[in-house]
Amino acid sequence: MKLRIALFVCFATSLTLAADKSCQGGRGGYKMPLADGFSIQVAPTDDGKCRIELLPESGDAIYSTVGEESHIEFAATGRDVNGDGKNDAVVETFANGKHRYAVLTPGLTPPLIREIATTEPLTFEDKAGDGKIEMYARERVYINIDGLPEEVSPAPVAIFRISGSRIYPVMNAFWPEYEAEINRAKSYISKDALTYLQGLSPKGADERKPQEDRALAETKGYVLQVVLNYIYGGKAQQGWQYFMDNWQDRDKDRVRSLITAARSRGLLGEINAIPPQTAAAQPAQPAPAPPTENK
Repeated sequence: MKLRIALFVCFATSLTLAADKSCQGGRGGYKMPLADGFSIQVAPTDDGKCRIELLPESGDAIYSTVGEESHIEFAATGRDVNGDGKNDAVVETFANGKHRYAVLTPGLTPPLIREIATTEPLTFEDKAGDGKIEMYARERVYINIDGLPEEVSPAPVAIFRISGSRIYPVMNAFWPEYEAEINRAKSYISKDALTYLQGLSPKGADERKPQEDRALAETKGYVLQVVLNYIYGGKAQQGWQYFMDNWQDRDKDRVRSLITAARSRGLLGEINAIPPQTAAAQPAQPAPAPPTENK
């Protein structure tokens, strides 16, 4: 019992510390020291919002933005995020329904290297354990695709890195993770439901029982999970071939169009849509050429 109480106290304390290091709805705040006298400060505003600032020793903010919520990406701040040999800071502000991230290099003028605005929150960390910072999130644009229930809708992970000021996908470097998700989804596919999906079942739609309709919806979701994990994992040809082999002919063009349209609205489309105010702040020199992108 004492161990449980101690664990609960530690957990509650960690939540309190995490809350203290962010600002939500005009409450909270934190100041994080950086190298060379710089610091990142998160603080409430008088009108119930949150401000995040990059401060030099003089105390006059050289970067500042306001939103409903603000916090520091601790796993990335103080590390070289974009491969230019300088340590950076990454901060997030939630405003107008978007998660807005700023990659800042203290000591540069201007310090803003890149701003990113996404619908889904990103995780910044050294996912591969090789000293490079990745940013990633699960795609939510396929939820309810073709009328699928949310619980069986596909949600592949999109993974990126920054080189200079340019962001590029690196999903193919994490193929084992996608392969594991593919194998998991395949193991759940119902053979009987797959014959319906392929258009090979002798039963018509009016002859199916409710449980067969549920199995069909689940199988559609699992097949699309397989297809999208192939595509996101850098093996698009295999993904589309799997789709062609396991979807009925009359619906192939329509569903493929749904997938393509959703993909363009997701993180792959959002991640390089630079806000106009940020474009003017980009470094004049060209960014280093990134590796080949996922197709």
